[in-house]
Amino acid sequence: CGPSAMAHQQRAFEGMEAASVASSPIRTLMFRNLPRNFSTHTVLAEIAAFTDTRRIDFVYVPLAGNSKNCGYAFVDFTDAEAAETVWRRMQGHYWSQGQSGRAIRMRIANLHGLEANLAHCYAIVRSNPAEASLP
Repeated sequence: CGPSAMAHQQRAFEGMEAASVASSPIRTLMFRNLPRNFSTHTVLAEIAAFTDTRRIDFVYVPLAGNSKNCGYAFVDFTDAEAAETVWRRMQGHYWSQGQSGRAIRMRIANLHGLEANLAHCYAIVRSNPAEASLP
């Protein structure tokens, strides 16, 4: 994801008016620059410093073959306002756990909503049973 794509995604949030945030379909964020030793629990702990984790209904941290993560995670929020809040508060900050020195980078995911994310993960597991570590 190049700088122009990230700028476009940031403008997608910045262009939202407060009244239209709740009706926006943007609910799932892709967190990048994830330290390779982070688990689902670590991602949740990091986000907890910025929002109430009850506003999260899905977290997927893909694992590489060596049981470390692939460097990114998908987080779906219960509403667009929660996603926007986390975007504004976390984008560019540094991961506090793991002392990786990596800045948090986010992008808007292609799929949004719990049902769409679960269906996608189910399709991955059906096509590749080795991916059974999905949420």
